Amino acid sequence: MGKPAKCKRNISDVSNTSIEDMSTIMSDLDEIKSKLVTKGDIQTIVTSIVKEMLLEAKNVMQKEMEEFKSQQEEVKSQLNERIDKLEKQNIDLREELARKSKSMREMEINVNQTSKIAKKAESKANFNEQYSRKTNIKIYGVTEKERENTKLIVCQMLKEVAEVQLEENEIIATHRIPAGKPGLPRPIILKVKNSEIKSRIMKQRSKVKSYGHGLRLADDVTELNIQLLKRLSAHHQIEQAYYFNGYVYGRVKGGSKRLRFDIHTDIDKKIKKGHRQPSLASGYNTNSDSDDE
Repeated sequence: MGKPAKCKRNISDVSNTSIEDMSTIMSDLDEIKSKLVTKGDIQTIVTSIVKEMLLEAKNVMQKEMEEFKSQQEEVKSQLNERIDKLEKQNIDLREELARKSKSMREMEINVNQTSKIAKKAESKANFNEQYSRKTNIKIYGVTEKERENTKLIVCQMLKEVAEVQLEENEIIATHRIPAGKPGLPRPIILKVKNSEIKSRIMKQRSKVKSYGHGLRLADDVTELNIQLLKRLSAHHQIEQAYYFNGYVYGRVKGGSKRLRFDIHTDIDKKIKKGHRQPSLASGYNTNSDSDDE
């Protein structure tokens, strides 16, 4: 058998098929084109996305700023509260300090006044005590005996050693001091009726001292005045310190200036002022014999 004859399309059929295909392609292209994103669309999309991101970032930042501001306000409020408390405490402390300072000033004034009053009282008491001893003579070196008569012993010693005749009616009292230095006889206190009698005896004290055996005559000086004499003797500007007639004097080095000192006198200040005391017409220097030995 022979091959079947092929069916051939005519030109009209081919033309119709091509048109349909072209139409389909164009339709597909239009569909594709409609789905394609243009540059403008991209810009719009990007702009929209950026705007959304910026808006979101702005909202986040705004929220954070508000939170930060809130925290700042809270911290500021706490700080202001603490500052107010500190200022109040500072005011209270200033007021308390002012009260304390006022109280301290008042106390200082009172202490100074009390100190001045106490010093004046002590000086007066010392003066009165020294005045009560004005006619006293302290006699060192007289041997102690049991059941001794100190008045008789003193009269005999003065007659034999000092060649001074002392009558019993010129004597007010005689006694040994309660305590003396170990190994030495206790000094005898002789109290006479007046300064003239005392002066008559004291004028012979060099003769008594030269007799030896530890015999010595001295003024009966208070302990406070003894300490004053020691301070004056140790002072670098005082040449000589001595007791006379109830008072303590010091002679300034390099001159004849004699100053009278009290137990509370500022020695340096007194010397600087250089107040000259009235000259002593007569008397006896007790510089070496006024200390209690």
